[in-house]
Amino acid sequence: MKKQKNFTLLFTSLLLLAFEAHALVLEDLVKNNQLQSTMENKKVGYYIGSFDPIHKGHEEVAKNVLSENLCDYVIVYPSWGGDSYKQRASIEIRLDMLFALFKDHPQIIVTRYPPKELQNALTQKTSAKTVMPKFKGLEFIGVVGSDTALKLTPDKSSSIAFMSGTVISSEHENHTWGGCIALPVSFFIVSMRAGDDLSTLNGMTGGRKIIETITPKQYNDASSTLIKDLMKNQQSTDKWLSEPVIKIIQEAKLYQ
Repeated sequence: MKKQKNFTLLFTSLLLLAFEAHALVLEDLVKNNQLQSTMENKKVGYYIGSFDPIHKGHEEVAKNVLSENLCDYVIVYPSWGGDSYKQRASIEIRLDMLFALFKDHPQIIVTRYPPKELQNALTQKTSAKTVMPKFKGLEFIGVVGSDTALKLTPDKSSSIAFMSGTVISSEHENHTWGGCIALPVSFFIVSMRAGDDLSTLNGMTGGRKIIETITPKQYNDASSTLIKDLMKNQQSTDKWLSEPVIKIIQEAKLYQ
């Protein structure tokens, strides 16, 4: 009886370790036929950014959305590239950072799917131009910084298209803009940056309601630009970057 009990405990522990080792990677959910059961009747935050590099301020935003029960899960998705907006580290390295950082987090979803595959996994077409969540009760909520919210003015067609669930064309299948339009969000959560004022938006951005603003308490002044400048000057970034991210940056010799 004691041996059976010990075996049961061992088996349970191994199951838990296996789950942690494959914690919420979108491809694994698809492969193991767990995507529908995971996504049905859930609120899923869609948090996109360059994440070049991803810093503790970004981490705090994603975790605050979850700790405040604003979403059940958060997809953290990097700008894919192919645009002229800014120069970034390769998408492969930035994805490595996300996977290393969040590999054991039970509510943060990471993926190596490019934008079109992400859209195909989580949505279905409602017309030739638009998509909707694929699963019953699934709702996407956009997570953006206050700087982005202030740019999404209603007079710009790109603002309405942002996070609208527009069918991705072949031109943008592996492009930053594809990620921006991949999923249809119903509302926005805005992470406030120091000094930003949203009063002129009247509670709306990109044609949709802002349901919550959150202010990071520990790392509100963090920025990727600041971190890269510190690295170029060979100054410590331990305050701003988690150990898995630092390790990848050092191995790839980035931001020198």
